[in-house]
Amino acid sequence: MLQSRSLIAIALAVFLGACTDTTSPDKPFTVALRLDGPPTQVITDSPDGPVITCTFNVIAQASGTGAGTWDGATTLWYFGPDHSTAVDTTTNPPFEVAQAFGADSIRSGETKHASWYLYAGAPFEAQLSFGYNYANGNSSGTATTRITCGQTQANQAIPIVTDVSVPSTTGELKIGDTVSVRYQATGASGIWMTIANITGAFAREQRFAERMATNVDRTVKFVVPSGATPNLPITISVRAYNASLQGTAKALNTQLTFIDNTPPVLGSVVVGERQVHPLLTPLAGQYAVGDSIILFAEATDNNALGWLVYELGAPANARDSVPATPGQTSMLWVTKIGVRPEWVGSPVMNVYVRDAGGLTSQTTSSPPDSLRFYPLVDHHATAPLQLSTIFDTEDMLYDAKRDLMYVAIPRDNRIVVFSPSTMTLKPAIQLNTTPAGMDLSLSGDSLLVALPDARGVAVVDLTQSTPTPTVVSMQALLDSAGAAFAGQPPEPEGLRIAANGKMIVMLIWATSAGDEAVEVDLATGAQRIRTDARSAVNPYVFWTLSMGRTPDRSRIYMLGSNCSNEYESATDSFTSCTPSVGAQGGLAFDASGSRFTTSNELLDANLQQLWVHNPLNWQEGDKLAISPDDATIYFGGPFGITAMRFADKTMMERIPIPLTAERLFVDPNGKWLLAFQNTYGGRVTRVDLQ
Repeated sequence: MLQSRSLIAIALAVFLGACTDTTSPDKPFTVALRLDGPPTQVITDSPDGPVITCTFNVIAQASGTGAGTWDGATTLWYFGPDHSTAVDTTTNPPFEVAQAFGADSIRSGETKHASWYLYAGAPFEAQLSFGYNYANGNSSGTATTRITCGQTQANQAIPIVTDVSVPSTTGELKIGDTVSVRYQATGASGIWMTIANITGAFAREQRFAERMATNVDRTVKFVVPSGATPNLPITISVRAYNASLQGTAKALNTQLTFIDNTPPVLGSVVVGERQVHPLLTPLAGQYAVGDSIILFAEATDNNALGWLVYELGAPANARDSVPATPGQTSMLWVTKIGVRPEWVGSPVMNVYVRDAGGLTSQTTSSPPDSLRFYPLVDHHATAPLQLSTIFDTEDMLYDAKRDLMYVAIPRDNRIVVFSPSTMTLKPAIQLNTTPAGMDLSLSGDSLLVALPDARGVAVVDLTQSTPTPTVVSMQALLDSAGAAFAGQPPEPEGLRIAANGKMIVMLIWATSAGDEAVEVDLATGAQRIRTDARSAVNPYVFWTLSMGRTPDRSRIYMLGSNCSNEYESATDSFTSCTPSVGAQGGLAFDASGSRFTTSNELLDANLQQLWVHNPLNWQEGDKLAISPDDATIYFGGPFGITAMRFADKTMMERIPIPLTAERLFVDPNGKWLLAFQNTYGGRVTRVDLQ
């Protein structure tokens, strides 16, 4: 018997009318249900086979005393030759019954009419029952009737499939070819449905409503689909059923075989550090152990893709594959590949695809020495030293004379002091206001700190065990210069001291004349506005991360969003405006002062860009520092610190650290490196480089 696949449902139609009878008040309340004439039958086709629909009128008649409210409906379904046991049950809620009869209730003496229809995938018999409640809901009853839809009588003749044929039972099939199948069937009691299907290289099925014909002669066509299995012959089977879903089948085994001679085509193959398509590069790049390569590979096939395969040559000697989604003729693989310790070196990567039949595409290979893996090396990073619990760090400098680091914590109004050698905190320098740019005096015995809110410069005597800062006011000079913007008086922000004893103080917010630089002669204490620096950058730069000097103090650089320039100690002059440089992480110089880094750029003494690191390469970070001998570039980021040999841009090692490096400082002698994390408080760790 055909397995149940009937489309069973009830649709309750509109209320048609009501009339009133009389009944004895002494009888209990009951409702009787009957059909008002035979059902109207319609057979239609659907993708799942024939559907028979019967529409009929239902009459509900109430008698006895009182009234009842509808309480839903239940339909029992009977198929096949034996209708003694229901094979399915469906229900309808009370509101659908009420909607069909046009009222929530039925009173004694009323007769109500409604139009219904039932449909299924084969002729059927159904028992329809309406529930109702009466006597204020304390009692219930059921009104029942039965309908027959189509030929459901027992002892129907079982149809026979007499012939199944194809034009040829041998040969090769390709995608898109058509297999034409002719079959014949007979049935004395009528044929309700026939089913033709193909199995083997592919599986397809077609169903047809035969509308109780006694003879069937059909020709159906099957198209070979994508995803067919190569080298498997096909088998054709035809089944015929009567109205009781009894039938027979006939099969035809053929040597028609799907043959796939077309290999897949490998398209674009690129790699990237993130799953974002615009950031991709060809099969090239440098990755540390523990990093992830994201391999993007596109491929197509005439039938079905099977596997993406990638291989790494010596020293990795690794091979792996990723399955395609079953049945896909085109696909983009996005594959995450973790770099292993044994891969360190420069292996060649080969990428190709196989289709479902085992055919192999062309291979895409990385050029020699283009894909490099470098090691993870532990350089003993110290446990993080907490500099502030909430606020971020700002300007910082190293006092080699005392082996101390000074780090400004603006919103704490203090300067944190610690020893890089011992990674221990020293007594902080407490201020009465916010610190900004800082520098050491020429002798190295005084720390000078710009104080924006106080509009002056603090002087800290470092020879004292507990120094008390004094303030050199710039109030009078700045007041006389006026303000370019109402409510925004100029304030000292950046501060660096040149070799000629001139302290250059950069202002946040310009004067009324547009000036941004103040000179303080440390020998005489004289202050003046430097009108020759009027072109310096823009009038509202926060200079603590945008200002720096060379180790010999011969040049002071000011980097801004509009333009950048420098102050030269030998000539006591500012250079003209040059293209802007985006400084966000402070300036870090080599020992000679001929090269320095800021953010993700390496610049020369003339502010010409020597190299830029792609800041989107988040596995290596975008905060740079340079070694004193300018041989090594360091990247700081969330995965640690990466060291790159500058001469040939080869990554050498990845150094794990216990924090995310957001700013780097290299010892002037190249022995150690400090990595600062400024998010949600300041922390620092020391990495020993030698």
